[in-house]
Amino acid sequence: LRHAAGLGKREAVTRWFQPPDPVPARRWLTGQARRVHTRLAEALGNPDPLPVLLAQPGIISADADSILVSFPLASHPLALRLAGLDRDPGFLPAAGRSIRFDFPC
Repeated sequence: LRHAAGLGKREAVTRWFQPPDPVPARRWLTGQARRVHTRLAEALGNPDPLPVLLAQPGIISADADSILVSFPLASHPLALRLAGLDRDPGFLPAAGRSIRFDFPC
């Protein structure tokens, strides 16, 4: 079998499953982390909001087309909810994935 680009089947499969270039992904993730950090600092009135958040239990699961963040909403500071940081962003084209929050009882 030959791929439309003239590659053999093995070459086409190898190229298909190669991970994307990590540098653009790293830049995108760094930019997103900065935005989230700034927004959290403002919402919580704390210049270092990460210890407050990292102390909260939760689960993050990801697959090829989505990221699901699960945590009990009642245990998170009210400021996070008022800032809208618990709302589903939905599909993010830059990430190529849908991001959803789940709040189990």
